[in-house]
Amino acid sequence: MGKSILNYLRAQRLIPDDPDLKSNLAYAKSLIKSRGIVSKRNWFRRLFLGLVEKVNLDDITLFTTALYFIFSALVIIAIIVKESRRIFIYIRAGTLALLIVCVVLFSAQFYKTVIQKEAIVITQTSNCKFEPFDEATTFFTLYEGEKVVITTLKKIGLNCGIRTVSRAGLRNQMWNFFKPRFCNRFL
Repeated sequence: MGKSILNYLRAQRLIPDDPDLKSNLAYAKSLIKSRGIVSKRNWFRRLFLGLVEKVNLDDITLFTTALYFIFSALVIIAIIVKESRRIFIYIRAGTLALLIVCVVLFSAQFYKTVIQKEAIVITQTSNCKFEPFDEATTFFTLYEGEKVVITTLKKIGLNCGIRTVSRAGLRNQMWNFFKPRFCNRFL
């Protein structure tokens, strides 16, 4: 199940608006053992992150670029034609506000898509511990198909290593001693 979710998420980057892909991904996510932790965020952050999830990087880039050119054209018109300064002031202010929102959305989507390292667990279970030792106390267990954020990665030899992972809703980062097939990073 983990590999199918991984491949659906990879395909979603190529065809983000495909309804069949969305329904297949939702069905595959409904079959995973753990549903994850619901984080307690304020309403503004939930709204903003929900909006970031709805737009993809290509669309927000195109929209931000178009708004930039529209705003630039309005400023140039206001400089050249002095009578239009009062007429276009509210349009320029609205365009500028929308441009700022789009730049913030672009930054968040760029961070989520390009910089942040997310992974899908492809083994049945994986224990995340307080320390990078086999005998350390287990903090939580990751199940196949869950999404995690890889914060650091340290390789120890050819067959094992240590990843620092965090899961949605948990601010603490836990160590996960892994074998090579623990999880795959999706793009």
